[in-house]
Parts: sequence; C-alpha cells; structure tokens
Amino acid sequence: MVYAGSVRELLNSLADQTAMNLDIDDDVDGYIQLNAYNQTIGQLLERIQKQMPMRIETIGDTLIILADNSYLRQYHVAFPDLTRTYSSSVDGSVASSGSGSVGSASIGISKDGTGSVWQDLLAVIGTVMEGLAVEEAGTEDRGPFRIDEDDESLETDREQFTSLAEREARPVNEAFVHALPDAGLLIFYGNSRQHEIVRSIIRRVETSARRQVLLQATVVEIALNNQYQQGIDWSLFLSDRGTFGKVLGRPTNESLETFKEFLELVYPIDEEEAGSEAQAQANQQYINSEMRRVASQKGSRLSQTGYGNLTFGIGELEAAISLLDRFGDTRVVSSPRISTLNGQPALLKVVEDNVYFQTTISRDEEDDGSITETIEVTQEVIPVGFVVNVYPQVGDDGTIILSMRPSISRVTGTAIPPSAGGLESQSAVPIVSVKEIETLMLLQDGQTAVMGGLIEDQTTDATVGVPGASEFPGIGDLFTKKDQSTRRVEYIIFVSAKIINNPSIQDMLPSDETLRRDASGSLFNQPRVGRVPRVVE
Repeated sequence: MVYAGSVRELLNSLADQTAMNLDIDDDVDGYIQLNAYNQTIGQLLERIQKQMPMRIETIGDTLIILADNSYLRQYHVAFPDLTRTYSSSVDGSVASSGSGSVGSASIGISKDGTGSVWQDLLAVIGTVMEGLAVEEAGTEDRGPFRIDEDDESLETDREQFTSLAEREARPVNEAFVHALPDAGLLIFYGNSRQHEIVRSIIRRVETSARRQVLLQATVVEIALNNQYQQGIDWSLFLSDRGTFGKVLGRPTNESLETFKEFLELVYPIDEEEAGSEAQAQANQQYINSEMRRVASQKGSRLSQTGYGNLTFGIGELEAAISLLDRFGDTRVVSSPRISTLNGQPALLKVVEDNVYFQTTISRDEEDDGSITETIEVTQEVIPVGFVVNVYPQVGDDGTIILSMRPSISRVTGTAIPPSAGGLESQSAVPIVSVKEIETLMLLQDGQTAVMGGLIEDQTTDATVGVPGASEFPGIGDLFTKKDQSTRRVEYIIFVSAKIINNPSIQDMLPSDETLRRDASGSLFNQPRVGRVPRVVE
C-alpha cells in the first residue's frame, strides 16, 4: 500500500497499531510518502527517518520522536592508544676505484609507515564531516566540523554547554568529535545523519582492524643430492602429469595410488632393497600412516600465482615438506607462529646473539708533552638466525596481501682484526652469511606461500688424530688426518596465513527489542479505508 500524508499522522497510526506510547516533538512535521508491506515498526521508522529529519529514541514501550538537532553521544572504540612505527629496507652497493677516481652504484628497496587506529579513525571522520559541512553550508543549523585532540578543548566545550539538556535545547552551529584513547571513548556532537555516518565508520574500522591473521613461517634446509645440484625442480610440483602434481591435489584414487608408488620408491618395502627385514617393516608402517594422513586431507591443488610464486592449499604443507626428501636430506630450521591484527606489522625472530668486542685506542698529548693512551672496549652483538618482518592486509573477499622480508643468517667463520697500538689480544669478529628476500604477495585464506632458490655451498673441516701422538709439537701432524667436505644447501621458506575473524563493535542504533515488534497488524496490511488520509493507489 502507498501512503502519502502527514508524518505526524503516520507516526500516530503506527503507535496505535503496535500499542506503543508516542511522544512527538512540535518541530517534527512534514509530508511523507511510503510504499510498504509486511515490515516491522523498526524497519518503517528507519525508512521514515531517511525522508524526514528527526531523531528516534525508545524508553521501554515509549517511542520518542525528536527534531534533528545536534546531540552528544559516546562511542566505545576498543583500541590501545599507541602508534607503531615500522621500516624495512634491502640495500646493496657496488663500488670501484681507480687512479684518481672513485665510483659507486647502489640499489635498494625500502618502505616506512606508521600504524595508529585512532589517528586514522579521526582523519576519516574529519574528512567525511567536512564534506557534509560544505554540502549543508546553506542551512542555519549546520556549521563547520572540528576535531578536538586535547583535554583543553574538551574543557572549553564543558564550560560552553553546562548540561546535555541545555546543549539539546538549541541547535549549535558547529559539529565536533573528541577522542579519549586512554578511556577507549569517541565523543561526537552532531545531528542524526552525522551520527549514523560515524557509527558506520566505527563499525567498518573495527570490523576490519579486529581481523587477526595467524602466520606461520617454516624454514627448511635441504642438503641437495648430486642429482639436484641446481636446486629443487619445482616443475614436478606444478605438472599435472608429474608425481608431486598428482600427490598434492585433492585426494583421489589415482593420486593416492601415485603417492603410494612414490613412497615405496623412496622407502622400499622389499627386504633386499631396504637392507633388512626390520627396516622393510618400518618402511611399510610409515607408508601406511602417510596414506591415512594424506587421504584425510583437504585443500586445493598446488597452483602457480605468478612467476616463481607457489602456493599450497591448507593442510598440504606437511606433505610438501615430506616430499622434499627426494631432493636431499631435509631439516626444519625454525617454525615460529604468531598472530597479528590486520594492518599491523609483526616480527618473527629466532636468533642467537654472537658477541665480540671492539677495541678503540685514543691518544691525547698533555701540556707537558707526554702522551696519554686511552683504551676503550665496546661490546658488539650480531644476531644470527631467522627473522621475518610481516605486514598483512586482509580484504573483504578473504584474500591476504603480505609484505614480507625473511632473512636467514649464519656464522661461516671468524676474522681477527689487525692489532692496534701494539695490542695483540683482539676479539675475533664473526663472518656472517645472510640470505634475504623482500616481496609482496597475494594469498587466499589458508594458503601457504613458498620462497626458494637460496643456495649456498657449505664447507666443513674435520680433524682426526691418534690420541696423545697427534698433540706432540712438530711430529703431531704425522698422526693427524684432516678432511674437508663441501655440500650444497638450499633454503626453502614456507609462509602460511590464516584469517581469524572477530566480532565488531556493539551496535548503537536504537534497535531495542521494541523496534523489532511485528507490525503486521499496522495500517500497511489493513484494508484501504478512510482512516488513513490521502491514500494514493
């Protein structure tokens, strides 16, 4: 049914049909037109409010309709008052020198940023309200928008408006917002349209900012076999006809059979090939357990999201690490986990601090011509291990953008600095090998990204001697055997991301249980009789 008439008469009819008390401000009046069917009183009031400037409040069974003057309201925003500053950079330089000239060139990637929900929230509200102020500049009850960020401005407002009743008694030609981060409060003064926008912004910001991302970074070290000295052949994972391409898809009879054939190839169950009956039985037990585990897994096929960027479906990471045994001996170096809020940087750090001492000698000449030497010893620390800087951004569609900088370092040796000022005792300085990547990638919820290709040659020196005889000066070398071995190692980094959703803020709309009453018996479902004025077909 279509209704066209006075908004006051419409509100009185709705209150009568739903058995509610009704108080209407004298300033609320005007013409309204609605077409509605089978809606609750709350839905109808929301539609009426969009056409007619007014404010709706409920006290028990009483519905209060007020003029759309500015009013004060507090909003709870549960975020700590802190600003996180982060920076990340990867730099490299090449320098050369010749006779009479020195040249250098450098390349690098760097980014800096800050994370503060309160600052961003105030900035968004300020920008939107300034736009509304320009739009409504012609009305006498609207004015400029102000953001108050200090206690002095709030105290001035308290002196100007001594009570809420006095504040609402007359329109004020200014709207403002004041933040109290320590108390988790946002105080806003404006009309109902502005309050609705502020509620929407807060709800949106909290819904997004309260999403959490569970991150797991797993570093796998692979001592490559002679067959794969060039590194892991990832085409085996991507090919549908390759062994791993079938294995890492959704479990099917064909893929499970292929997986079983591969396991029997790597872990023979024949007694002669296994070397012993016990080993063959152990291999059979392992194959049976792996078959049961893989058959119960779910996830999407291993996909290629870009050149050199591989992603696994959730639940397939352990299987992928197990399959890497084909390329050489594998060892999980580190596998930390951490949860972080959306848009907040996180740091995964598993390191060992290597300490060395730096000696500085300074000489000062006294007035009498004597020289005074000052020796200063400074402790220096070099962290060695695995460090990952991660900055996640979660989209509404469940995608996760990860800005990552994983770094792997290890001590490869030591160097003795030259003696200074006749000092023979110098602390050995660690020589550190660093493998580092800076990347930006897009993942689906639950996927695991793969980064590889970090290859290095590791040399190990071993000395074996006859006890006692090998320690004699001069002839000890005759009873000593020195062995040097070299192996090629590739580091693979798996990074998994999982979204953890969290509820949003408390809805501050007047959505009382009263407003959810069924209005099926209201005038919109009654026969068209003369009790409702100006009914238009």
